Amino acid sequence: MRNALLLAGTWVAIILIAYAVAFLPDRGPTGFAAVDRTFESGTLRFPVPSGWSAAEADYGAAIESPVSAVTGWAVTAQGDTSEAALADAWARIDPCPTCGRPNPEAFAAEPMSDGLTRATFAYPPGENGRRIHGVVVGSAPQWGVLLIESSDPIPGRVTADLERIENGFSVDIVPAAPGGEPVPDQATI
Repeated sequence: MRNALLLAGTWVAIILIAYAVAFLPDRGPTGFAAVDRTFESGTLRFPVPSGWSAAEADYGAAIESPVSAVTGWAVTAQGDTSEAALADAWARIDPCPTCGRPNPEAFAAEPMSDGLTRATFAYPPGENGRRIHGVVVGSAPQWGVLLIESSDPIPGRVTADLERIENGFSVDIVPAAPGGEPVPDQATI
């Protein structure tokens, strides 16, 4: 009798643990409030909240959130327009000349007071149900593109972190001055 109760108790514990792993939300590490550091590489700069990671890559940076629902890329891109810069960013992240890329369902570009352009965009959900959205900032031919891929909806506790990353995303623009000498300038959105 004692062995039967022990065996039944063990199975109940296994079932409860499996249920918790499969159905409870991904909690990830705590402490999302503070910005631990600023990522700077080449011309790209953005805040990296506590618990997030940003690793340098050939195209700019790969961004990982503490929850599996959100990943991102910061890309240095080239183009005559913000739309062309977004297409160039995709080509740098996933260089597949035969791949069909979706068109954004929303794309809004606005001139900034310093002569640069800031554009926001959003793609429709993919087959996996994940969305991609982000910002493009710069001027022809130099741009910075921030792409964020997330499940829909984005978990509430990372929404504030994403807003800080998007609002703090900047790119150093090196315009040509009279005489051909580059003059550094910074565009921040």
